[in-house]
This record gives sequence, C-alpha cells and structure tokens, in this order.
Amino acid sequence: MNTRTEWLDIEVATLQVMLDRGMWAPTEVAQIERQLEDRKAQILCGLGSASQIFWTLKVQKELDDGCRTRRDPVHGWMLDRWLDDPGAWQPIGYIGTGGRLEKVDEREKFADEGPGFLAAEPNGSMSLCRVIDDHIRPDLIDFLRARDMQRPGYFAEKAAKSAAIRLGNEKANTNRVLAAVDSLSEKRLKEFLSVEKAIQTGDTVTMHGETMRQFEAMTEAGKKAPEGPTSLNPGLHPLTHKRDYSEGEGEQYGKGR
Repeated sequence: MNTRTEWLDIEVATLQVMLDRGMWAPTEVAQIERQLEDRKAQILCGLGSASQIFWTLKVQKELDDGCRTRRDPVHGWMLDRWLDDPGAWQPIGYIGTGGRLEKVDEREKFADEGPGFLAAEPNGSMSLCRVIDDHIRPDLIDFLRARDMQRPGYFAEKAAKSAAIRLGNEKANTNRVLAAVDSLSEKRLKEFLSVEKAIQTGDTVTMHGETMRQFEAMTEAGKKAPEGPTSLNPGLHPLTHKRDYSEGEGEQYGKGR
C-alpha cells in the first residue's frame, strides 16, 4: 500500500511539528496554519498533469522508485525524493529549462497555475511572482544518471575530472613561466641561472635594473595561472540571487542581475 502522502514534504512536516508543540499565541497559530495550507496547495497544484505523471513514471522505472517530478510555482519543475525518516518528500533540485519569472496579481494567487511567491525586486520591494514557460528538460534521465552519486564509478569520474583540471592549470602555469624565460636574452639567461643558483645555496642576492624587471615579470606570470574549478553551490542569498530559469541547469543563479 502506498503510504506516501502527496502533499507531505519537509516544509509541511516542519510546520506541523511547530503546531504540535504548541506554546504559540493565537495569532501565531493562525499564521502557521495558513502557511501550512498554502504549502499544501503549492504541492498539490504541481501534481497530476500529463507531463508530471509521465516523467515521474519514467524516473521511477529507470532510476529511483522513490523519486517524483513536480512543478513548483517557486522553482518550476523540481525533482523530489521520499525520505522514510522523517517520512516526507524532500525537494532535490531544479530539472526544468526555458522558464522565467512573471509577476502575479494578488487576486490570482490561487489560479490554475498555482499560488505565487514573493520575490525581491532591484529596488527592494516585494512582488508576487510565479515561474512560467518552463518545461522538463528532455535529457532528464541522462542528466540525473550523470549526477547520481550512488552510481558505481561516480567518484572515480569526479576525481579524474578534477585531476585533469589540476594538471591543465599546472601546465598553463608552467607554459607562462617558460614563455617568460624564453623571452630572456642569452646574457640575461646566464644571469638568471647564476642568480637562481645563488638563491638555492642561500647566498644574498640583490637585483637591479633590467634583471629585477625580468624577475618581476616571471613572478607575475606565475601568479596568473587559470582559476581552479568553482563550486556548483555558491551559497548566495535566495532573495538576492535567483536561478536563471532559461539555462535549465538549476545551477545558474541569475548572472548579470
């Protein structure tokens, strides 16, 4: 028997725990109850469409029977996974593409598209918005499989990619230094070697004029190595940095906004 309640996600479960613990003023209880019902409505409005049912069945058959797709009015198309503890759906990430944000009139809050959400505008004001025009990425299965950390070989592949990037950066750095050395004349190269030998043996070296400029150039070349890999989770404030829904990766946080 399926005991996975459709509307019971982590947020709903947390709000319910807050109510069960009590110790709230009547106005606070009313606010929590309203927020809880709003969240239930958000979840239920994102279930039951033809696309949602099709992709949920496909993901459950080919990848994980504990997952489902759901269209969320805040983030668009999302992937959820059922957690036996605490017994609720956990949003995993954005799986849509081609979406954008649209302002919604307060009177349309519970329209067919689902309730809206408050989003910060550049001037600091808040507007009711929803995600529109996004759809589930057509390569969803391959996209998820490539990012499945439970897949055999996943961490080996990540380590190999990291090693390749590191070696590439080291090679680029070495090439910059070699280019700086190649630009030296024969006289300057001999001076460079003699000075380097003196440094290695602990002698005191004082450079002047062109020699000093050449060493400074090589030092700066060594500092300009390409940057290493950046985090896919920048950890920026959600009200300031929004997803770029047109990219479809769910990993672009509003570049240029």
